[in-house]
Amino acid sequence: MKARYILPLLITFILLIVSGCREEETAFRHQLDEAEVLMRTDAQSAFRQLCDLNEEAEKQEKALRMRHLLLRCNAQNKADSLFSSDSLGLLLTRYYDGQDMPNQRVLAHYVLGCAYRDMGEDLSALSCFNEAVMAADTSAADCDFYQLGIIYGQMAGIYTRQCLASEALAAYNMAEKYAKHDDDSLGIYNIWSNKSNVYFYLGQYQEGVALKEQAADGLQKMGYPQYAAQTRGLCIEWLSKEHQWDKAKSYLEDYVHHSGYFHADGTAVPGHEDCYDILLILYIARGEADSARHYLQKWAPHVKTLNDSLSFFRRLHDYYYWQGRIDSAYKYSKESLASFGSLHTVRTTDEYQRLQAQNNYRRHERNALKHELESQHAQFRLLVWTNVSIAGLLLILAGGLFGRRAFQRLKTTHIQDLMKQEARQQQALSTYEAEKQHLKRQIVEHSHTIELLHDEIQQKTNDLIQFATQLKEARQKETDIMELRQKLTLQQDALSELQQEIAEYRLQKEQLNATRQLDQLYEEAPIKRLIELAKQHETPDEGEWKWAIKTVEKYHPKMKAIRFMNNISDVEYHICILIKLRMSIYDIMQLTGKKNGYLSTARKRLLDKIFKDKSGAKDFDRAIQEF
Repeated sequence: MKARYILPLLITFILLIVSGCREEETAFRHQLDEAEVLMRTDAQSAFRQLCDLNEEAEKQEKALRMRHLLLRCNAQNKADSLFSSDSLGLLLTRYYDGQDMPNQRVLAHYVLGCAYRDMGEDLSALSCFNEAVMAADTSAADCDFYQLGIIYGQMAGIYTRQCLASEALAAYNMAEKYAKHDDDSLGIYNIWSNKSNVYFYLGQYQEGVALKEQAADGLQKMGYPQYAAQTRGLCIEWLSKEHQWDKAKSYLEDYVHHSGYFHADGTAVPGHEDCYDILLILYIARGEADSARHYLQKWAPHVKTLNDSLSFFRRLHDYYYWQGRIDSAYKYSKESLASFGSLHTVRTTDEYQRLQAQNNYRRHERNALKHELESQHAQFRLLVWTNVSIAGLLLILAGGLFGRRAFQRLKTTHIQDLMKQEARQQQALSTYEAEKQHLKRQIVEHSHTIELLHDEIQQKTNDLIQFATQLKEARQKETDIMELRQKLTLQQDALSELQQEIAEYRLQKEQLNATRQLDQLYEEAPIKRLIELAKQHETPDEGEWKWAIKTVEKYHPKMKAIRFMNNISDVEYHICILIKLRMSIYDIMQLTGKKNGYLSTARKRLLDKIFKDKSGAKDFDRAIQEF
């Protein structure tokens, strides 16, 4: 095959490969879009579909791999599959915090918050949920208000468990606002049902029942009779206390027949025996002893956990108290208190073990992250050398092909020049022969000039030969110069790539050193004390601040320059120290006692004071961390 056909074939082959990759990438994107749409209606199926794409995702570029992981984690959460660690959530937040994609950044922080929620770390979950809503761009046309409503609902649930009623109501109001913005009627009814529990906690039973009834009626109209019956069942206790017997009995029949917790004969579905508690509330309040005793006997064999024991003993106390059997009522009141104490002890022990396990897990995670960074660095160097070698080989091949064609063209031109030169020489020779004949005739006429003319002819002949030799050498030198220029260009390209690789290596090394230094700083007692105070919602005293500042300045001496500035207050310098430690805004709020609005304004002000820059708060965070 001739050389001039090799390069077009090579280019065509590369274009075919790129085209095939683009088609595979488009098909993968389409599958992700389908799974994202399916997630709203059937999270289980979407989760299975995304899991089936795991191997194919590994072949895609990083952006597609991260989108697949984000959708898979969100589907796992929607499918009620609990997270066992925060590693995937941290990976997602680290990636999307560096991307200009607000909706994906919101979802990444939400997934991380759900992981902490499943691990029992409510404060960490709240912090992640707050970061998620702060990352949202509500002014954008494509803002995901549906997801914002879900996040506020999750925050409200945590506030409710923490008995923070006003915060829970505020979060439910925000969830309702975004659900209405997205026309999510089902979400609104679920929010009303959960929000009513806060009113129950505040003792506002009438408002709570009214809200549950509105939610149940809305669910009934939308075609969800099972959810509606479950919601109405939670109103029976208050209706019984208010002696609204007709409505309570109607709700009880609806609860038994449509909630999905009972068989047709009134027996509880296995695993839902605690639902007998709702029936007993009404029967004991109405004085229906036979029905109450019947369901107590049904419930008794299935009471195994401390939670079930606590509820069961309470109903026994109510039953015997209503019958006037004070001794039995007193007995089961003591049993109820004992169960509550045992439950509290178990929960306290579990909480302690969970905190200890989390501490061990985070320590191992930091070590694993360190080894992972070292491994990635080695892989990166190998990848760079491999790519440089391949690129160099392709450049040499392309240079050889182009050089051969150029040499052929140069050779053809040189031959043509030689032929022209030969023609000129032939013409000169013809002239010479003519002159020679003319000279011979002149020799006959002028014999005394023969020797002189002979010398002149010889000199001209030598000049012609020398000129031809010089012309040939000049052509050869021109060819050598072109080859040297090509080699110099290749060497310059290789040198530029090597310099770029060295710069990237130095950047990686600096980042790794910064990570190691931050890990060492976190092991210092003053910094551990700050983290502990943040978790306990306490602020450090003056001595603890001085201790922490001295420790940070030991690792970052340049921070002293900021402290010695005349226009920097103690609070502002405390903010600088906490941001240097990469603490979250929520923790900074706890340690300084300042609200988020103040912190945002202070960070912009500090950026202007220290760095003479009038950008935003995030720019100050980046500047002080690189200082």
